Amino acid sequence: MEELLVPYRNVVFRDPMGLLVILIWEPVPDSLWEQMNQAILMYLKIATVFSYTPVIGNHSSISLTYHQAKFEVYKESKLSPFIRTAKEIIGRRFHESALSLEGVASELNVSPVYLSRTFKQETGISFVSQLTQTRIKQAIRLITTTDLPMVLIAEQVGYDSQHYFSTAFKKVVGLPPNQYRKEGTGV
Repeated sequence: MEELLVPYRNVVFRDPMGLLVILIWEPVPDSLWEQMNQAILMYLKIATVFSYTPVIGNHSSISLTYHQAKFEVYKESKLSPFIRTAKEIIGRRFHESALSLEGVASELNVSPVYLSRTFKQETGISFVSQLTQTRIKQAIRLITTTDLPMVLIAEQVGYDSQHYFSTAFKKVVGLPPNQYRKEGTGV
């Protein structure tokens, strides 16, 4: 992990619960998390649970963000391998506008009804809500770290229509994406 983190300003430490915590002071490519996961699996032969949680606001938000990430790790570690795989598919392919419950169920060789029910039982939210949250979280990252126009951000997070993206964003965040960017909410 340390080799993969060399290009980034970071701090790595173990918290009192034994979790490995990485603080990075700049945006990193999404592929970095998968590379670290693969390296740990290959060299240490252990499965990992990651939670990437960007700090929203100023430095005083770091503690809250750390606690949110820790909660996500504990929640994720209790999931069955089946649901963890479904969430990994969402995390890897959220940018595909055709990604759907039916397609993922087919890929996992189960019925959409079974995937939907099991997903909701284990995570507390629906498959579609997880997909939407993942897309919006990535959109927030792009809005706060790039100057890309909203139409391109919408495409990069899996929405065919900028209008539908704006509607989904406002429903989750409470503000339209343009206003979110203008107000500097994530900076």
